[in-house]
Amino acid sequence: MKRPITTTEDQSTTFIELFFDLVFVYAVTQTVSLVHEELSWAGVAHAVIVFWLVWWAWTQLTWALNSADTTHPGVEAVMLVATAIAFLMAVTVPDAFGDAGGWFAATYIAVRVVGLALYGPGGLGRRGQAGGRAPLRPAVRGRPGRRGQRRRGRG
Repeated sequence: MKRPITTTEDQSTTFIELFFDLVFVYAVTQTVSLVHEELSWAGVAHAVIVFWLVWWAWTQLTWALNSADTTHPGVEAVMLVATAIAFLMAVTVPDAFGDAGGWFAATYIAVRVVGLALYGPGGLGRRGQAGGRAPLRPAVRGRPGRRGQRRRGRG
């Protein structure tokens, strides 16, 4: 029997989840360099836009992983891929509005695609059932659950 990709049981935070979060913290700290390079309203606007994009990518993945069994090998693999892509995105943040803008956009889109793939067929479905049709509303809303405190009873 195949091991389900979702769980309804409470789980403790794994090292992969912590590493995943750490990469996004690094991406957020990189946004400060945008203001540092251009201390103006335009620099602040650039930092806010990049912060919002990084935050949106993180919350989408965090929300999607709330019902996942984070010890499942498939979920761990997806998290590691998302973490690697997010790290590449974080590295390009300081020059997101310069020469590395294309790389920032490509890695941002890749992180979002990986996050959306969790909602697709074979991924995390409605009410924690694998392979179901998932509501995209939580991903658009951008409201994450808390690590180590899984949200239950939402559908």
